[in-house]
Amino acid sequence: MSKSMKPNSDHALEFVDDYLHGVLSADEAERLEQHCDGCSIC
Repeated sequence: MSKSMKPNSDHALEFVDDYLHGVLSADEAERLEQHCDGCSIC
């Protein structure tokens, strides 16, 4: 996940496909999960 998560409505969407296909590293997947848990947009 070289791009940082941007504070707009599609900020996490660019990582979802990679997450669902298991392309993200364990650390990247954990960051995305933690982000989505605390983000009102997600």
